[in-house]
Amino acid sequence: MSKLAITVFSALLLVSPGFAQTVDKVYLQSGLVLDGYISEQIPGKEITVTTKSGDRTCKWSDIVRTEKIFGENCSGGMAETVTLKSGESIEGRISVQNIGKDLTMETRDGEMRTVSFEDIAEISSDVVGSERQLWEVVPLLDRIILKDSTMVEGFIVTRRIDESVSILQKNRFRPQTYQLSEIVCYQKFRNPAFAGEIQGGVRVVVGGKNIGLAMSDATFDEVRLTLSNTPQIFMEDPVTIEVYALDIEEPVSVYKAKEKFIEEDAETVYVLKMSDKPAAEAVITGRTGEKTVMTVSVKKSGLYFIALDGFGTGIIVELYK
Repeated sequence: MSKLAITVFSALLLVSPGFAQTVDKVYLQSGLVLDGYISEQIPGKEITVTTKSGDRTCKWSDIVRTEKIFGENCSGGMAETVTLKSGESIEGRISVQNIGKDLTMETRDGEMRTVSFEDIAEISSDVVGSERQLWEVVPLLDRIILKDSTMVEGFIVTRRIDESVSILQKNRFRPQTYQLSEIVCYQKFRNPAFAGEIQGGVRVVVGGKNIGLAMSDATFDEVRLTLSNTPQIFMEDPVTIEVYALDIEEPVSVYKAKEKFIEEDAETVYVLKMSDKPAAEAVITGRTGEKTVMTVSVKKSGLYFIALDGFGTGIIVELYK
């Protein structure tokens, strides 16, 4: 039986993640409450909430307020400082935001403090109470999309009201500041290096390790996969994959991705075509409760996208025969 060396990647989320963790509660004018997390914001227009049952896009005007859920797996050891125009600083965590009106903070002393947005000059975030690095304790990372379509990913550390945001990128020592007039969209995506378990929602396990779901950037017929490095896992062929809290329907298609050099960007990406025929199909070997177990075996080494829910949700594995 041959050995496979499997490199598992998390693609950067350019469409909605196929998992949900209860980080936000979004209250709508209709009385409906959405549990999940806010994965995209187009200021003044709409937000998208990723829930356990899928994505829900709401008009900005339909939102009454948002609340943060501070569980062990959701807080990520984060603290926030709200600086008022008067010069006063309030340290703690923002728990409630009434759209366009005010926000409520749970201070370090356990008090609840409500302040008007009109009185706020700046909001900053930081990691506290953890020896782990920022990139390991934050469950969700930030992405901002600029007017020229540039995407900047990292962690928003400062928000100056009606002025700018500053985002810290990995492997950079200083945050980069962007004016609000440059930004058209804010997104959240799962941090593949998050060391804690994600409670609720979809979870994928390969070789005993939790693996981030891969999302695709689809333009016409082409699907681009942007990769980030993760450790190699060695196991025997076929590959066994465990998927939790996702209703998987057969057949589960496995597509081989191709390396493509993008000349104008001077970079190499991996792509596949929606019209491509699957290179293989995953075989579901068992279902227990919310858990689905499947095996994957391919004929050639290469990078493969295992489509758990169409081209939008799946995982990427690099298989070496």
